[in-house]
Amino acid sequence: MTDTNHHVLTGKVDITSNLLVGSSHLFVDTNNNRVGLITTNPDAGLHVNSNAYVNTDLRVGSQIEINATAGRVKAGSFEGDGSLLENVPAGADGAAATIAVGTTTTGAAGTSASVTNSGTTSAAVFDFVIPRGDQGTAGTNGTNGTNGTNGTNGDDGAAATIGNPTITTGLAGTEASVTNSGTSSAAVFDFVIPRGDQGADGTNYFTLSGSNIYRTTGNVGIGTTEPETIFQIGSKAQTTGVNYLKIRGNNVSASALPDICGIIFNNSDIASLDGLRGESKIINERAGNNYGSALAFYTNPTDAGTGGTGVDSVKRMVIDENGDLSVVGGIYDTKFKLKKGGTICREYTTGAGDLGAGLHFTEDGFFPTDKDGNLSNGVVNLGSESYRFDSLWAKDSVYVSDYHEHGGSNFFGKRHTAINGILAGMEIENTTLGGNYSQKVHLRSHHYGVSHGRRLTVIENGNVGIGTESPSYKLHVSAGNDSITYYGPNSSWGGILAVGAASDKTSWASSVIAQCISTNGNLHLDSAYNRDIYMNYYRGNYIRHHGSGVYSDDRLKSEEEFITNATDTLLKLSPQKYLKRRTLREDELRDPIIETGLMAQDIWYDAPELRHLVHPGDDANPVDTKPVAPVDGDIQQDPDYSSWGPNEACVNYDGLIAYLIKSNQEIYQELQSEKNKVATMELLVASLVKRVGDLENLVI
Repeated sequence: MTDTNHHVLTGKVDITSNLLVGSSHLFVDTNNNRVGLITTNPDAGLHVNSNAYVNTDLRVGSQIEINATAGRVKAGSFEGDGSLLENVPAGADGAAATIAVGTTTTGAAGTSASVTNSGTTSAAVFDFVIPRGDQGTAGTNGTNGTNGTNGTNGDDGAAATIGNPTITTGLAGTEASVTNSGTSSAAVFDFVIPRGDQGADGTNYFTLSGSNIYRTTGNVGIGTTEPETIFQIGSKAQTTGVNYLKIRGNNVSASALPDICGIIFNNSDIASLDGLRGESKIINERAGNNYGSALAFYTNPTDAGTGGTGVDSVKRMVIDENGDLSVVGGIYDTKFKLKKGGTICREYTTGAGDLGAGLHFTEDGFFPTDKDGNLSNGVVNLGSESYRFDSLWAKDSVYVSDYHEHGGSNFFGKRHTAINGILAGMEIENTTLGGNYSQKVHLRSHHYGVSHGRRLTVIENGNVGIGTESPSYKLHVSAGNDSITYYGPNSSWGGILAVGAASDKTSWASSVIAQCISTNGNLHLDSAYNRDIYMNYYRGNYIRHHGSGVYSDDRLKSEEEFITNATDTLLKLSPQKYLKRRTLREDELRDPIIETGLMAQDIWYDAPELRHLVHPGDDANPVDTKPVAPVDGDIQQDPDYSSWGPNEACVNYDGLIAYLIKSNQEIYQELQSEKNKVATMELLVASLVKRVGDLENLVI
């Protein structure tokens, strides 16, 4: 070819942008991974905007095949009614449909007939409902039949008779009557002749029944012509005189019959239970000397649980011959109830004059009163030194006074007659801070035969003092060398923490008490005997301090030995850089940190002479021989250190300082020896050089 635009490419072609051949013959969209034929805007992976010729077969996914078998199109399913498909073979004949008659029901007249299919489309079951027809009209009556002919006359009958009549007197106002109790030929007439009407009543308005008289209607009045109740004495119009209703009792001694007379009220609906159901009464009783009298009030409790047999009324209240009132009975054995408020007060006379006090009841409270029932303040005492209440219960609050009412203190607790106030309990002290309107709260206790007093104080601003009544801090504990607080023991380990400004609270005999104390300004942080101090074990990051100094007094030490071969010992160690977890705890959430250092197990096994610098964790029992690493030479594959227990091992890096110093000394000594050797060699070399020079001069 001589076409200058013809290029022959051999090997791979790398095109990093879109490719266009001709105007739109071939377009490769490298941005969207699409190819277009006769289009520069392909909508799919391959977009042909013209006819397409496929020589063999065409497949779309795994569901559609065209010409895979010559002349056939295969698809997983078709959509549409298939009306445009040609040469589609007919399917096999389906099963024949069936029709059956189900139920036939007669419907109400006037309703529509219906047919429903209770089966399926291929096995129909028709249920019919056929309504009744309307009712027909009534038919016409038939004609009457003709009368028969008369019979012949009979013989003459016997003569009729009338018997002796009976005569009965009927009730007044009824009708007279005559009836035939015989027959038509032998009549017996019975006459009923009523009494005449009753005459007018006489002057007696009561009905006599044996030795009793009674009325069943109306009211009875004595001293009035218009009684307003069943029984009334006196009239509204009466302006003078006093009306009494006197009931004269019996004349029997109190020992024989204490009740003299009284009034009984009864509402029982069963006459046989009168006195046993629905009965209340007011009874005048004789006093013990047969001359005085008492007034007793009775009510009838319910007879529920008795089977309806009733129970006697019970004495509830008595006003005795001296005027004293006693109330008995009720759910709690005694009940005295004032409706809509009321006042109970007592007045008595002494050499100091008329005295007394009382209680006024109103709504949901009661208030103190004076002897005349007037509301007053500070006149009622609950109990006394000799007679005291057992318990005092309050649902909400107990107030002793308003904050501004008086100075001094109010007390709650146990008292002692020899001191002013209480011996043990709570004291509220009014103070002059802010103008006598502020308060402190003291808790007091009593150690019998030893001491008593204010043990804890909350001052006006809320500071709490223990051992001081003027705390300067939110919690101020002041007790000399015993100004200490204890926390614990905790439930998991029995540990106790002593915190305060005090003397040493730890003991060689106790492995549970740790302390944080201040002596003369120094801070002492001590774990319990034979225990450790853990810092940043559960949380935290670096420990920062700006102090120095570790005890190293020769007087503290014994069994001293010089360190030897320190360099050889240090050469056994394998310093590493690593990513270290904070703890072995499963709930450890802090990020690991990058460190450089040594492995406790390497020191333990590779340099046994340094084991005193390694502190295995609790419950550790290291095996004698160092475990083998899973991959030899790979320090990131840890051996099995399960014998070292669940807790972390520690290394005393400070202890390595002495070995580093000794190693430097050893290296220095070796260096000096080598320097001496070098100096000697230099002298020998100089001597040899001189001799060589001398020989050269001789040769020349």
